[in-house]
Amino acid sequence: MNINDAELIELVRFLLSRGVKVDGYKADFLKRRICARMALTKSSTPNEYLGLLMRDNAEAKALVDSISINVSEFYRDPPVWEGIRRAMREKLKEKAESGLPPTLRIWSAGCSCGEEAYTAAIVALEAMRESGIKEGKPTVVATDVDRDALNKGSLGIYPQAAMKKVPSTLLAKYFISNQESGDRAANLSFPLAAERGLDAAPDNLASQHIGKKYSVREEVKNAVRFRIHDLFKDPPLPFMDLILCRNVLIYVSSEMQKKILEKLSFALVQGGFLVLGMNEVIFSNNGLLLEPYDPRLRIYRRVQKTSQLSPGSQKI
Repeated sequence: MNINDAELIELVRFLLSRGVKVDGYKADFLKRRICARMALTKSSTPNEYLGLLMRDNAEAKALVDSISINVSEFYRDPPVWEGIRRAMREKLKEKAESGLPPTLRIWSAGCSCGEEAYTAAIVALEAMRESGIKEGKPTVVATDVDRDALNKGSLGIYPQAAMKKVPSTLLAKYFISNQESGDRAANLSFPLAAERGLDAAPDNLASQHIGKKYSVREEVKNAVRFRIHDLFKDPPLPFMDLILCRNVLIYVSSEMQKKILEKLSFALVQGGFLVLGMNEVIFSNNGLLLEPYDPRLRIYRRVQKTSQLSPGSQKI
């Protein structure tokens, strides 16, 4: 099943007319996602599928959801999180030496259902305690364009499969299993979701109570705030000590990659850290105020304007 460029343009125009900004994605990525939906709906041609989209709002939403990939887990790439913990401790030390408040502002950009954002909150809490900070908590802003994903994240309940990389000590410290709590999730309300302008509950809430589940403890949950934000068109969130933008850039065009990286660089405080995905590429000497902190782990750091990055490019 193939889609030519002219057919893709018509499909993209339809999505743009519905307020869905997809023109920054790579053409091959969009074609793969559309072809997958065409196969599932038994649409023979792109024009036939376009007609279906025009008639069926549910299919239009399904296509958008397939483009906005929501696949994640807690502690994805554990060595990266160890590197992030070291970076956090270094930042906390610098703040203490400068007389700044001993806390951390973190942005999880493209947060999906919140696994990364909650992991960041846990790692930050651990780094703060290791640094001798007994009170206070980090602030994690978790953003995405997918309301359903944000609702799930706001709920803070996850299947056992999402926990497979969480160290056992941290699992016991920061999560409650439904077996421990008598499945308290069945009686949860959604004040945080309503407060943030999200829907009252995810559509598939009932499916979240089948099998063993884990709820994020309040200490972690209260550190994370979910909100709608589009990296393509919305302004950056300022004064961040750490930004996580992992496995987002690989799906967008090189032009959009540069725009997003410029936004993220601007959003970091001096000495702040940017973490990208393990298969993503950043080009040095391109005007970005970023230099390698731990290239092996794809961690970069915001530098002063006078700093010069080495020429060439590097996979980070």
